[in-house]
Amino acid sequence: MDRDPTELIADAAAELLPAEREALVRVMGRLVKSVRGAQGFVEFGPCLDCTHHCAEAEKDGAAGCRCALTGELLAAEDAARICVNFDSPA
Repeated sequence: MDRDPTELIADAAAELLPAEREALVRVMGRLVKSVRGAQGFVEFGPCLDCTHHCAEAEKDGAAGCRCALTGELLAAEDAARICVNFDSPA
């Protein structure tokens, strides 16, 4: 092969319209999530990207966040850490 197939895919994707690329990213994300789930892989990622992450203002006016699954109030620096209950948006 003269070219890496991954590079060929990237070249072809670059020719898509922006809306088509966004749709492709969403669909591929769902496919990967489904395959990984079927294989028993546990998903992980930062709290900020989790579907359970909720931004809210605390009583003192400082920005904070809360886990919608556990109800736990999280400090801003915790939101960038790995979430133990991570669920990616599909």
